Amino acid sequence: AFHHAFGLPNGGRETGKNNQMVLKWNGINITESFSGIGDPAIYIKRTLFENHMFGISASMGIKFPVHNKTFISSNTVDLGFSTNVHALIKWFYIYGHLSYIQMLGTPHYKDKLFINRSYIFNWGVGFGWKINDKVIVMNQFYSQSSPYDMQIQRIDDPSLVHSIGVRWAVFKNFLLQFSADEDTFLFSTCDIAFNFQAEMRF
Repeated sequence: AFHHAFGLPNGGRETGKNNQMVLKWNGINITESFSGIGDPAIYIKRTLFENHMFGISASMGIKFPVHNKTFISSNTVDLGFSTNVHALIKWFYIYGHLSYIQMLGTPHYKDKLFINRSYIFNWGVGFGWKINDKVIVMNQFYSQSSPYDMQIQRIDDPSLVHSIGVRWAVFKNFLLQFSADEDTFLFSTCDIAFNFQAEMRF
């Protein structure tokens, strides 16, 4: 939608069929769309400082491969560490994060896709609107380093994704979040991805 509305490049996606996954590279030949449930992840988050306007927190997480479905499971155990900051001024919400992810194990197609780095850096900034005490509408831009060394610039370089979402505090310590992510500018990842996340605080 952004590509057409603002005349941004679309990486040639407009020449292909809708809802089709095509990957042909170095002996890999995938021409059928696929779907599945990804690897589960568990996160622990601790608030370091918080008042009625500003907060700092740190989190860590681990992701386990539970099946062997290519491109749905990474086939690696991932350890993640993140620092988060946020500020709330009346109804306006602004936040940012910096994360490091270490991948343990051998990813699918490691040699054919030239996955030469076992780590990823992820950083992002965003802002939102507090609709009420339970609901926040978010608008975020985040970037992620690439583990690949394929000699294709838009894949080897960091990606930049635009995300729009809703965060709902169902109960005091239980949150639900839904977001739609689009590779608006660099067209190096999937065009649109939908993400649903639940967060339980202890």
